[in-house]
Amino acid sequence: MDLHRTQILGQLERGELTVDAASRLLAGSPEASPAAPAPETPNAAPTRRQRLAALTEQVRAWEPERMVTPPDQPPRSWPWPESAWQWFWQDFSHPLHLDHTFELAAGTQLYATVFSGDLNLSGLPSPQLTLGAAAFDLRVGHQERILRLAAATGTLDLGVPGAVTQAQVQVLPGDLYIRDLSLQRLQLRCESGDLRCEEVSADIDAELFGGDADLFHTKGDVYIRAHQGRIRLRDPEARQVKLVADEGLELRLGKVESGHYRCETQGGDIEVNIGGDSACQLSIEARDGGQICPVRLPWSALQERSPHCLKGQLKGGGATIELITHGGRIYLSGE
Repeated sequence: MDLHRTQILGQLERGELTVDAASRLLAGSPEASPAAPAPETPNAAPTRRQRLAALTEQVRAWEPERMVTPPDQPPRSWPWPESAWQWFWQDFSHPLHLDHTFELAAGTQLYATVFSGDLNLSGLPSPQLTLGAAAFDLRVGHQERILRLAAATGTLDLGVPGAVTQAQVQVLPGDLYIRDLSLQRLQLRCESGDLRCEEVSADIDAELFGGDADLFHTKGDVYIRAHQGRIRLRDPEARQVKLVADEGLELRLGKVESGHYRCETQGGDIEVNIGGDSACQLSIEARDGGQICPVRLPWSALQERSPHCLKGQLKGGGATIELITHGGRIYLSGE
């Protein structure tokens, strides 16, 4: 009869199974003998390297439908998939190493969570999603146009094809790095880690707790909230940008003539650079003891100017730029 993977590994650990027998059982071979005679001496027990070899062989032959939920585990909500075949259960003494590909239908939604690790996403021209994992625990769920991945204590590398239109990604805690990715919507959450995005085309909605956000050359609307962190956004192509940070904020814009840009800090400084020939309406406020540093811009109209409030237009207005700091300083410059 089939033994659960955890039981097999336990018997391997205690020396009740040989490495060859455990490897066949883990690979789902029906002719494998479930047990082997117990070793006569403690020295006959498999070494850590042998156990790793057995596990690695199982990973190479990985087929999700052969995995089953441990019988003593109660049902758990996402990010742990509900259907039994969707589990890949790893509770051994070392991280697993796995490479796998998924054929995805157009319009697929991706959900990915890493607990205590790093997550890397990059765009791919192929129709397949590629998964590279080095983690102590990995869970996978793939049904129709939804793909769910969750890993613990390790690194997850995902190559994301154009078939994915939306992604919800969490790193709790850890760093998140995204590059050359194109989709419709991207929801991000980082705890005690940093976010870095380069050449990303998507509407981005991100929240960070205890980390910094760096975004370069993005296309799409951007909303970022950094609790106890900084935000740096450079050269976005967007209609709507909203940035809120506790410790500081930097925004560099090219030439802008439309759109709404709003930046707010709770104690940190704001630095904004506006590209030449921009047409915009500026509203700048330094509250709670904050200060607006000297500004030299080619104003076409200046409605209000004081150490704590500045309102005016460049080239008759167009884009709307709002800058608000609570207790910090605001530095504004133009090229």
